[in-house]
Amino acid sequence: MNDFNHNKSKSMNDLFSIIFLLLLSFVALYPVWKIDGWPGNHDGMHLFDRVAAFHFEFQKGNFFPLWTSYGQNGYGSAFPFLYHRFFNTLAALLAFPLGSIYLGVKLAIPILLFTGGVGMYKLISKIGLNYQYALCASLLFIFSNYTISNWLIRGAVAELTAMIFIPWLLYYCIQLLLNKNTGIKIGLVLSCMFYSHIVICYYAFFIVITFYSIFLFENNRYLKLKNYFPILVTFFVVILFCSIYAIGIINYKKIYSFSVLVQESLNPLNNFPLFERYLINTRYIWGKSSIGVTAEIGRVFNLLSILFTTSTIFLLFFKKISFNNIENKRNIYFASLICIFIYIFLQTPFSALFYENIPGANFIQFPWRLLSFSTVLSIFSFCMSIFILTYNSKTKWLKNISFTSLILSSIYQVIFGLSIPINYEIMNRRYIENYLLKENLIFSEQPSEYLPNNKKLPLRAKALIEYNNDCKLVNEHPEGITKKVFDASEIEIIVEGKCQIIYNQFINPFTKISFSSSGVIESSKDRTYILTSNSELNRISIKRIGLFFSLINFFNDKENIYKK
Repeated sequence: MNDFNHNKSKSMNDLFSIIFLLLLSFVALYPVWKIDGWPGNHDGMHLFDRVAAFHFEFQKGNFFPLWTSYGQNGYGSAFPFLYHRFFNTLAALLAFPLGSIYLGVKLAIPILLFTGGVGMYKLISKIGLNYQYALCASLLFIFSNYTISNWLIRGAVAELTAMIFIPWLLYYCIQLLLNKNTGIKIGLVLSCMFYSHIVICYYAFFIVITFYSIFLFENNRYLKLKNYFPILVTFFVVILFCSIYAIGIINYKKIYSFSVLVQESLNPLNNFPLFERYLINTRYIWGKSSIGVTAEIGRVFNLLSILFTTSTIFLLFFKKISFNNIENKRNIYFASLICIFIYIFLQTPFSALFYENIPGANFIQFPWRLLSFSTVLSIFSFCMSIFILTYNSKTKWLKNISFTSLILSSIYQVIFGLSIPINYEIMNRRYIENYLLKENLIFSEQPSEYLPNNKKLPLRAKALIEYNNDCKLVNEHPEGITKKVFDASEIEIIVEGKCQIIYNQFINPFTKISFSSSGVIESSKDRTYILTSNSELNRISIKRIGLFFSLINFFNDKENIYKK
């Protein structure tokens, strides 16, 4: 009966906490709920126009878009494939019941904050602290400096999306150390992170490798083949869901101007902040997005985390406290400290050799992006140290001081998040929604990395299909393609006479063009399609294709049209 009452009480506490977190996740957006629009941010309108492109593809029944006509002055863009897609998918789907892309974006962010908050709640509960501690930790995550920087200051919702999965990743890695079979779940979380933000997913493998290594070396598990099964399952899941996409990115990035992402100004070696600014940065003014971001993790909770963690390590080293009766927590704490060291090290100039020599490492551009991990690990270390200290203490005063420190730091962080002033331009709702109209969005511009390699953006396209006087169009579908630019997933034209036709979309691997008779596909100087009909009557079919078939076409392309 006592067990039943205990479980019932725990369930009620958890339910209360979840409801409270849901409420606070929406409250966290108070700085933008109070305005009719969205504050200016580092990503500008891309926060909305990317979602709009996905939404319009969904309207056509294409729920895994790879190419969009909406962008680059009407010439189209591969950003749906090349850019991180999880947030765009979520917000675009939410736009349907809300009837507004603008509202879809605005609702997606608190949903993400809530998801990350619940992950943090489960993570802290897993180490043995009660719901009050777990709730405080969740609030620290939702209102942390870098969480707010991502969605409010930077407009980096893709990084925010990846960040909310980090508590879940730690949660399932801890379960692994507790002999739970979590290989599939770790693989699924990594797959979600891959589609959220590939670079953050890349660096998440440090957590996975650390926890798996400790799991194998504990009690010499590495000597038995069966203990490698969770690792194999994890990698099988990641390969199953992500491999074909990764193959596409590795090959297709050569077509586009990805070199701009690793230019000298974006080299990680040139972008290390002063280390003390991770602790306190009094020079940064919150609410002025134009001056960049701050690397300060959290003035109160991070400094307390350092204090409690160093105290715990010191007392453990001199054997003033121990892991007696909580042996299963030793490896969890040890693994988290290793991860903290790794991510701190990678944010210092001492890691220069890593960024210079490890393939793909330099795509992070700014080492302070690892704040996604440092923030979560700082909160976790704070709470884990509290658990170890209070478990070993026979006096109430230490427990009271610990809990008071945690609750006051969480209250401070909530107040901090809600009081950020918006001292810069506001994009009002009418402006945003007008910008997202199809006829306007078609001529929007995406970043230069999505342009064909070494090409500048041409002037606005005049029509989707252009042709010379030698051509006679017998039929065109859909109508109007020779008069204006609009989104068309399938095009069919019938021409009489030997002639050239210009298809005003950038050459891309997601388009298949076929001729009923003899024809040649070539590239213009702007990297758009030149279609040459070599017969008196020719039916030209243009349609978009999926990722698998695009890879087949890419590798079978004997004329190397993508690579010229």
